[in-house]
Amino acid sequence: MASEFSSDIVGEDDTYKLLTHFVKTSHRIKNPDIRGETVMEMCCLLFQRDYKFMTVPNMQGELCSHYPMKLVVLEYEREEPADDKEVESQYDPIQLEQMIRFARCSRCRSRFVMPVILFEGKHVCRSATLSGAAEMFGRSTKDYILSRRFHNSLEKIKNSLPHHFFYIRSDMFSTFRGHDIDLLKFFDVHYICDLMVEKKKTKFKMAITSSEKVDKENRYSDFTILQMPYPGCELFKDWKANMYNGHVTAYDWALAMNDSDLDLPKSPIVEDVQVEWQAYRVNPSKAYTD
Repeated sequence: MASEFSSDIVGEDDTYKLLTHFVKTSHRIKNPDIRGETVMEMCCLLFQRDYKFMTVPNMQGELCSHYPMKLVVLEYEREEPADDKEVESQYDPIQLEQMIRFARCSRCRSRFVMPVILFEGKHVCRSATLSGAAEMFGRSTKDYILSRRFHNSLEKIKNSLPHHFFYIRSDMFSTFRGHDIDLLKFFDVHYICDLMVEKKKTKFKMAITSSEKVDKENRYSDFTILQMPYPGCELFKDWKANMYNGHVTAYDWALAMNDSDLDLPKSPIVEDVQVEWQAYRVNPSKAYTD
């Protein structure tokens, strides 16, 4: 794609080629393709035109295999396009990477909190839901073993595991939830938009993920949680099967698993948007007021 992109402009044809590549190619960060790497570099060049930013390396998916090879953290908008004036970064990249490593086990598939949009000095972040005990325990143990692999003999690892297992069992949730909260506060997050239609997602009678709203210790009380249950990828799979026809694709809100209700605490971010929130399940087309 290097020849297809221009450093001066990205046109409609470039966007079409990128979307075509995205549709046909699965994201596998440990086996990257040349086009994907080229697109990553082009994205950084485009960010550089309008923002001062820093990147956190994720070349082999060591932080998260579902995220790009370079994690772009926008810091502020440039006053002039492509302003190359050297300004000290407001983030310490080493500190940020360390915080991510601590927090990565707290969310499903290591999809930790990460800024993706900067608007008027405020970050809009993405993340996955909170990990359940099984995933948190398994992932943290795997990370621990791999981190020791090149520095200790197997005998030393064996001797150290019991203490590590006890540590995870006794204070696992508080520890990892604490790291997750630290990362949220690092990016100055105030609102958490919870889109889960259930309080906890269960499979084979085991809770595999949960949302911040049902944390038993109320650890996320410092944040305003906006409960906005919305159908996930399963609905969009049906939408695709129905030839992308929204009129014949409907979500069954009567399912027993839908135990999360709309709950929007009073706040400017809710009240300033002219939406009849309570009508969104009944008739989405009439949920917006004039």
